[in-house]
Amino acid sequence: MGKVFKKAPLVEVAFEIRFPPELSIENKRAELYKQLKKEFPNIFVPIVDPTESIALKPYEFKSSDLNKIISFSINKFSYHTKDYSGGFGKFEEECLKYMSLFMKHFNVDTLNRIGLRYINNIPIVRKEGVIPINEYL
Repeated sequence: MGKVFKKAPLVEVAFEIRFPPELSIENKRAELYKQLKKEFPNIFVPIVDPTESIALKPYEFKSSDLNKIISFSINKFSYHTKDYSGGFGKFEEECLKYMSLFMKHFNVDTLNRIGLRYINNIPIVRKEGVIPINEYL
């Protein structure tokens, strides 16, 4: 396990994969959810406006404490956590578990894009009306 910084400004970590659209995801979403339901009991259905495609908007499945999220649509899958106390090792283990389950369930074998995002909350305080950016970079 890598080093864990106790006072890191990290508020969320997300891993996302994108792949060619797979229409079976819409038909078999409930089958996968049966395997996730115990850990992710909260379902958030996407809200779209008339100019958006519902198939491209991901459903979100959240843990009871709302700290972990699995999100997927016909062309992407992501895993998010707000609890990074175990560092990257724990995140990687959980992420790979859910991503592998998803890819196997829907026979996803080609990826177009992979992304890892760290979201930080750095409270920047203005000094005399100016942001002292050099103190943060």
